Amino acid sequence: MYYLLLVVSWILGQAMYTAITVWRLQKSLTISYVPALKAYVKKELGGYVVSGVFMVVVVFLLPELLNLNMSRNEILTLEQRSWAEKVQLYFRSASVVLGMFSLHIAYSLYKRGKKEIIEADRKAGIEDDQV
Repeated sequence: MYYLLLVVSWILGQAMYTAITVWRLQKSLTISYVPALKAYVKKELGGYVVSGVFMVVVVFLLPELLNLNMSRNEILTLEQRSWAEKVQLYFRSASVVLGMFSLHIAYSLYKRGKKEIIEADRKAGIEDDQV
């Protein structure tokens, strides 16, 4: 169950990060959202691959970090919780944040998607200095 939650939450985190980033980048330009989204995803594909590999590594290490035999209800009954038990208690939230964070690292390093959105906007005939 934890593995499925991790994958779904990770993808949701990446989708949320992508949607917010594209909206933030394109709102001051003349390019509409859908073409900006397509340009962004095309250029940030490497970031998605790196994030996906990071997720596979986390899935591989998950049994060493968390006690996957404990249910959420069992963790809730504990009086004192370790950091791992707290992560497990808020596993979906932690997975979404990790998905967003892994994609943010890739975006911060290269910003290829931002450059592609600006380039697509230029191809539409509007220069950056006019915005």
